[in-house]
Formats: sequence, structure tokens, C-alpha cells
Amino acid sequence: MGLLLLGVATSACGRSDLPRLEQFAREGTHRADRGNGLYRNPIIAGDLADPSVIREGEDFYMIHGKGLRHAIIVWHSRDLVNWQPIGKVPLGVDGGAWAPDLALVDGRYYIYVTIPSLRPDGSRAFKNWAYWAEEITGPWSEPIDLEIDGLIDPGHLVTPEGKRYLFMEKTAVYQLAPDGLSTVGPAIQDVYDGWEYPEEWDVECWCLESPKLLHRDGYYYVVSALGGTKGPATAHMAAVERSRDPLGPYVDSPYNPLIHTFSIDEQWWAQGHATLVEHHDGTWWAMFHGIDHTRKNLGRQTLLLPVDWTDDGWPVIQAGARAGDLLAKPSGENVGHGLVRSDDFSDREWGYQWAFEEAHRKHLTRGAGALRIRTMGDSRTSGIELNIRPGNHSFEIRAEIEIMGDAQGGLMAGQSGVGLAKGPPNLHPAESFDPAEFPWTPTYWQNGSSVRVRRKEMDGWPQNSMHLRVVNHRSHVSIWGSEDGENWKKFARSFYDESGGVRLFAFGEGEVIFRDFRYRGLE
Repeated sequence: MGLLLLGVATSACGRSDLPRLEQFAREGTHRADRGNGLYRNPIIAGDLADPSVIREGEDFYMIHGKGLRHAIIVWHSRDLVNWQPIGKVPLGVDGGAWAPDLALVDGRYYIYVTIPSLRPDGSRAFKNWAYWAEEITGPWSEPIDLEIDGLIDPGHLVTPEGKRYLFMEKTAVYQLAPDGLSTVGPAIQDVYDGWEYPEEWDVECWCLESPKLLHRDGYYYVVSALGGTKGPATAHMAAVERSRDPLGPYVDSPYNPLIHTFSIDEQWWAQGHATLVEHHDGTWWAMFHGIDHTRKNLGRQTLLLPVDWTDDGWPVIQAGARAGDLLAKPSGENVGHGLVRSDDFSDREWGYQWAFEEAHRKHLTRGAGALRIRTMGDSRTSGIELNIRPGNHSFEIRAEIEIMGDAQGGLMAGQSGVGLAKGPPNLHPAESFDPAEFPWTPTYWQNGSSVRVRRKEMDGWPQNSMHLRVVNHRSHVSIWGSEDGENWKKFARSFYDESGGVRLFAFGEGEVIFRDFRYRGLE
């Protein structure tokens, strides 16, 4: 099988680690480590859901689902609180990673993941893939089709005797070949059955999914997600079952649920999808995700809580520990922390912040201080987008943009933003203009469509390049323009937008050039 040769970038912008970490600090994104032996969730700020964690000696490695559409980011830590991105696993399949599981077997690393695709009728199809590498930093194999279709969220288990299984949603389990890269026989049904939560609880659905497996003191433990991820604040959870045999029967923990939001008055909603990991000092921890209801635009963020084991052998969250508390930090070396979101496009290496369709890669050229996008499509939604998941509830983005040919491009926070286009502006019908006055004009964008602007706002912007700035202050979005990047003019229209995310977009016929993209947190 072939390998996609992808080494480890030294940083998100091609620099050494120290400048990268300093740049992350300047961007003002939340850091869990308080510097005094305490930490405060989230461990990693921003929409990075479905964490899967393993330990190798004193090193921890973590991956997430839905982080990038074209790759999975690999994170490294030695204290479970400070995390650095150290590599990417190229998916080689469009669709984005759903709930991947990271495993280490006999010195080789494996990732098992569901990647959804769209059928011609618009419905979703689900296929499951495997990747492997001799080193955690890669190179990683090309995607290997496990021929498991229609199920999601694989969870890997290896027994002390070396037998390997892949647990899926809805109680199905597949035995794997010794190399972990194919199945042996059909699915074994109804191996585990999930916890029967109280009927009076407000949930979205049964949704037994995301099984995470471990073996401890002669028991096999399954930690599963239940309740759905898009329902009420109290829907999501993580619950535990165990068995003496990997294929069951499994019995429920009397201390369930392990993770749950019990009230809408809690800071963290939709807590669930937990991975249990043993620290090299012997303590245990649960890594999971949740939504800060005061900052919902940040999505499902990565959270950490300490775990105790009861006298009868069940994991429970340490008494009194809650996701919103200031908590004692695990021991271990601080390897540094942070994912830089700014980009000066100084080299050809893509950083860890950018997400885009793999099919669009051929339209993108970066290096020498510029990102050049060879455009396609006749609308913003049919063109090319590069996405970043912000790490702050309030933030600003800015970049210099240049338009070549009959192209359009710009910056957006959520679904609101500003662009630059060739041709007459989308003026209010009551206002007249001479098209020769406006060879290139700014354009507002909201919900995927351009919005009418006032003629007076066109004055002073006749050139095909300008500096654009979008400020999202607690979902209130304002837009700005500048000729020199220093003196800014605020445009008249502002927006309210809770959808989150950052986008660079380009479409039309020609080329859009971005330079000096900057991200800065405002709180």
C-alpha cells in the first residue's frame, strides 16, 4: 500500500516552535493552564469535538473529529492540559472525519474513522476507513477501506492476547485481522447495549454511539455516548459498561452517567463523548467535549476532568469536580500550547488552522507572502472557501486582498462579512451611479448573499486591492476597509451572526490574492 508523505510542519506558519507559541499568546486565545498549578476548561478552545487520547510512556497524543475537512490534526502533550499540534493525517477522502479513534498496537499507530459522503439524492452515506503509521508524526498510509458501511464512530479494542475488535454504534462489533486493516467475518450484533437513562430526561434521541474501549484489571470497559449531540442542553452524556469477555455480556455501571449536563443552569451544555486515559503518574482522567452556553459559537470544545475508581472497579468523575471549576492540573512537562490562526503565507506548507475541500487544493497556491486562489463557481457558495475555527467568542480578522480579472473574494465571520469585486456595486435602486467610477467595489455579505450598499460608501475605493477587517464582538459583526492597513473606515452596515467560524472566500473568473491574514481574540 502506498504512503502519503506528509512530514511535520515546524509551525502553523513555517516558523520554529518558540515564535509560534509567542504568536499564539499574542492572538489572545484561551489557555487552560493558569500557571499556578491549576487549570480551567476548555483544554483546547474552539470547535474540536470527539477527542480520542492515547498515552505512550510520558507522552499523550490526541485527535478529534470534524476539525479539518481534508486532514486530522495530531496533538501532543505531557500533562494533558498543554497541547501542541505536531502533524496532520491527510484523509485522501472528502467529507471530514467523524469521531476518529486513535490506537497504538505493537509500536504502530492506527486511526479508525467514519467519513460521510453525499449520495446523488442528497442523503448521507457512511464509510469507515483505517490509517496507520510507524511514527505518530507520519508519514501516514493512504486510506484503507474497511468495507464497513452504514455505521459510524469506530472504537478500537485489543485484548491482552492480541485479538483486535472494532466496536461501532448501535451495538455492532467487527473482529479485525491481526494487522488491524481488514475485518474477519460479518458483524457480531448486540455485543453491548448502552445504558438505559431515566425516561424523564430531556434528550434528542437514543443515539448509542462513539464507543471508547479500555482493558483494566481483567475487565473490558465500553464508554459510550448517548442522548444525541444536537438536542437540549441535557441531552448528551457518556455512560460505562463492562464485561470479563470482549464480546460480552456487558453490564451497566451503577454510577452512570460518567459525564452529563444535568441542568441548563450549568456553564457547559451537551457534555459527553468521553475517552478515559491513565496518566503516567497513575491518576486517571476523562477527556470529552461540551458547549459553553455563553459562547455557543465556539461549538463543542475539549474538556478534561479527573477520574477516580470505586472500590468495586467503576470509573467516576472525582467528587466535586465540574467542568466549569478551577481544578488542580495534572503533573507532567509543559510542552507549550496553542494553534496559531494567523498566517503570513511565507511558505508553501499549510498550517494546522486551515480547512478546505481536498478537491480545491489544486486551485490554491501559497508562498512568498501570498495565498493565490484560482477561482471557480459563479456564487460564494459554489466557489472556494478556506475555513478556520475561532478560539474566541469575540475576535477580529483582517487581510489584504487583491482581485484579478472578474473574480470576487473576501472575509467572513460566520455568514456575515465583506468582499471586493470587479464591476458595479449592488446599490440601492434609488441611487444612481456611473459604472466607470467603480471598477472595483466592496460588497457586504450575509447568509451567502450580497447585500445592497449605499453609494457614499463606494467613495474612496476605486482600486482592485484593499485591506479588509471583520470584527465579531459577541456575535455582533462590523466590517471595515482601509487603503493602507492602518487607517480604517467603518462601513455603515453591521450584522448579528451566531453561526461562528471564519471564512476566506473566492469565486468568479480570475484570481483572488490574500496577504497577511491576521486573527486576534478580543476577550
